[in-house]
Amino acid sequence: MNKLKRCMALGCSLLFLSVPCKGANVTPNFKVSTTDDSVVVGDSVYLMVEIENNKGFGALQFCIDYDEDMLIPEGDTLGEIVPEEAIVSVNSDIVGEINFSVISLEDIEESGAVLVSKFTAIEAGVCEFDFKLLAYASGEGVSLDSTDNDVKILIKADEEEEDFVFEDDFDEDFVFEEETEEPTEEETEKRENKKPDEEAVEKPTEKEETKRVSFLDVGKEHWAYGQISKVCQKGLFGGTGDGYFSPDKPMTRAMFVTVLHRYAGSPDAKEADFKDVGDSWYTKAVAWAAENKIATGNGEGYFLPDSYITRGEMATILCRYKKGKSVDINTAESFRDAETIPQWGKEAIAWAVEKGIITGRTGGIVAFGDNATRAEAAVIFARFMDVK
Repeated sequence: MNKLKRCMALGCSLLFLSVPCKGANVTPNFKVSTTDDSVVVGDSVYLMVEIENNKGFGALQFCIDYDEDMLIPEGDTLGEIVPEEAIVSVNSDIVGEINFSVISLEDIEESGAVLVSKFTAIEAGVCEFDFKLLAYASGEGVSLDSTDNDVKILIKADEEEEDFVFEDDFDEDFVFEEETEEPTEEETEKRENKKPDEEAVEKPTEKEETKRVSFLDVGKEHWAYGQISKVCQKGLFGGTGDGYFSPDKPMTRAMFVTVLHRYAGSPDAKEADFKDVGDSWYTKAVAWAAENKIATGNGEGYFLPDSYITRGEMATILCRYKKGKSVDINTAESFRDAETIPQWGKEAIAWAVEKGIITGRTGGIVAFGDNATRAEAAVIFARFMDVK
């Protein structure tokens, strides 16, 4: 019955978008945010639409207006809460506007990211993203109410940008305040009197383990919260400074090999002869990856540490590390965009799919050449950690 009511509600919403629904308010909170408050002309910026306090819906429709003179859309990625079997439409054919809709036969009850859109800044000024909810349909009815959740970004003509910081140490003291308890006098005394060797072998209790992690920009409602927590608890991923994880920033090649290097135990390696790898936080990791033929350069003496890593490159690097072999290389051909997978990447993709490391995106595509965000990289690496 709820499915029927939902479908009827969606039909009504499409026909009568200007007429608000009477009755109970079924609209959740929509959060619209960007990866940066300001960028330089030529830079990329990611816009994310998230649902908070989701009440469960079967259909959703919204649009985002932006200044086409200042930004160029570069592509869209569906959030993790959108199920693969859902009917989805993302249309950016109208200049200055992105239209999104999703219909699902089963209730989508999770909170988290729905859509991430990538733009390139082409003109300096202040650009505003105007979010408009067109319909949110559930078994309880249709809501057309939309709160003020617009966001602005400053685009600068030129600027001396600070280097992107990838912290070496995960801040284990950064915890959720509501889960933090002050130690009693007795506990404090025990800790102070404890011998170093006892401290070293003490294992955290289950309660203590839940206190670890989070970042100011990765709350419990974030779609990748569990996986980000997992990789950070292991000390594999770090923050980007000041208590932030920057989940929507693109993952670079240097960041990813550093994570894998840590996972391998940070072994030593001979110095790599790359023209663009000097003395940096990623030097040892790059040298180790190159020596073991896990990650190589471009064949011209460059490693390209600051280039964004793609989903296909991540699969290839992880496959090489595990010396993985696909059971059936034709697994890679099952994706709708299989023709975009180069020959050298097919076995790695097939292996990663067979191991459950990569599951593909909505619409049956693997998106081999798409850049991966730090959140996506954390999810993929967390799955990789479970591979035997």
